[in-house]
Amino acid sequence: MIAVSEGIFRELQILGYAILLGGGLAAAYDLLRILRRIIPRGIILVSLEDLCYWIAVWIIVFSFLFQENSGGIRGYIVGAIPLGAVIYHYLLGKWIIKGGSHAITWSKKELKKLRKAVTIILEKHFK
Repeated sequence: MIAVSEGIFRELQILGYAILLGGGLAAAYDLLRILRRIIPRGIILVSLEDLCYWIAVWIIVFSFLFQENSGGIRGYIVGAIPLGAVIYHYLLGKWIIKGGSHAITWSKKELKKLRKAVTIILEKHFK
């Protein structure tokens, strides 16, 4: 087994965390996109949501850099975060959006059926 210095191991650990962070941030945005399909919003609200999302991303990335690297910006960290987002997008993102969209469509249909059934029962009961 090859011995790896603690410093290099720590840098690899930070790289892995940065990739995971990028994937997590992309997943959070996908959840926001799914919520937008459930409850449609106007352009102003969507813009405000995006602004809040990017402010949160900035705070999270800054906190990550501060905690893991004493605030120092390292190129590999800056590159690893978008790499994690791209990996998430191509491996899971498309499926999560498709699955979420199908689940939303199915749920809406089922809720309409349930509402119709409850309305019929209530109308018969309270006539």
